[in-house]
Amino acid sequence: MNYRYIILMLLFLFAQKLAAQNSMADILKHIETNNLSIQSAKLQSEANSIQAKTGLLPENPTITYGYFPGNSPIMGVKELYTINQSLEFPTKYFSKFKLAGTNQEQSKTSFLLDRMNVLLHAKKLLCDYIYVSQSLLMISDRKENAETLLTLYEKQLQAGQVSIIAFNKIQSLYLLLYAKYEKTKQLQNDLQSELNSINGGKELDLDGLKYNSGEISSLDDLKKQYQSKHPELMLISLKLKSAAYDESIQKQEWLPDILLSYQSEFEPSGNYQGLQAGISIPLWHQSKKVQAAKANKLYIGSHLKENETRLIDELDRKYTKAESLKELIDTLEKSLSTTSNRMYLDKALESGEFSIIDYINELSFNYELIDLYLETQRIYYKLLAEIYSINL
Repeated sequence: MNYRYIILMLLFLFAQKLAAQNSMADILKHIETNNLSIQSAKLQSEANSIQAKTGLLPENPTITYGYFPGNSPIMGVKELYTINQSLEFPTKYFSKFKLAGTNQEQSKTSFLLDRMNVLLHAKKLLCDYIYVSQSLLMISDRKENAETLLTLYEKQLQAGQVSIIAFNKIQSLYLLLYAKYEKTKQLQNDLQSELNSINGGKELDLDGLKYNSGEISSLDDLKKQYQSKHPELMLISLKLKSAAYDESIQKQEWLPDILLSYQSEFEPSGNYQGLQAGISIPLWHQSKKVQAAKANKLYIGSHLKENETRLIDELDRKYTKAESLKELIDTLEKSLSTTSNRMYLDKALESGEFSIIDYINELSFNYELIDLYLETQRIYYKLLAEIYSINL
């Protein structure tokens, strides 16, 4: 019993350093391929990208035909053919094409943001699954140990060697661990089901799953990465760029539209053919639109600064918390890998140095230390998942 416990402890403490059947990166690739939300977001991105390229060419030409009989036989019939084409001022088409290109980039970046959020949620669930699986391993060992003690004390109770109080204490401990094991097992099953659902309903093989590397980059490097590649900031930057193009287009709406026409007129006395040109004069239609576009651009610029400040501040807080958690994990890991009170507690119980109540109390403290280590690991790796979400 003692040696098996030590082996379990060593395996669980250094599990992240051993090869696993499944890596988190591989599982996230499966989820990216199968997730229905990501598939839907990709289709939406493609649709929006195509939509951004519509409406960039001139309006369709119009062709009209007129048939005008005279009010006397002498006048005959007059026929009129007309082809009309309206054109916006040429520079507006150039600005619209630029706006369309930026809107296409927005569609792609919006998809990247949706994808990142789905994969971040999945990765945090995987961290929960690892934590629950490790806890289940520890609880299983504790339950088996309590069951062994319960069997031993039941025999000793029948032989009159221990009191009913000591036996009841062991029995209560076993029942508590049994209930905790069943509850943790159910939680593991729930997490498996939720991850399968995120994987498009397909079963994920999570055996041997381990945390990724726990190393963390420098804060300055992370800030630069956030400013240059965080999808949320990239999306707002592109919206700001689109707003600038829109403001330019609204200013150009004050330029006249061009109207071209070709006409053919056939009369009994002769035919007339020729071109006609004109311009539209924008007097009232564009009122206040430039001011509105400018105000929208200023708002988006302010929104970009606000979100950049928020994300960098959140990164600062998370980074500081991660450093503290890493320090605590290293301390706990060193303590758990160099000391094992369980061996001495078992010997003290067998020799009569400890009563069963003292044994359980001391053992509970050792268990709490292990549980603290596992819980701290979970919080740390979920925090790392948030910090490095831009790399998903």
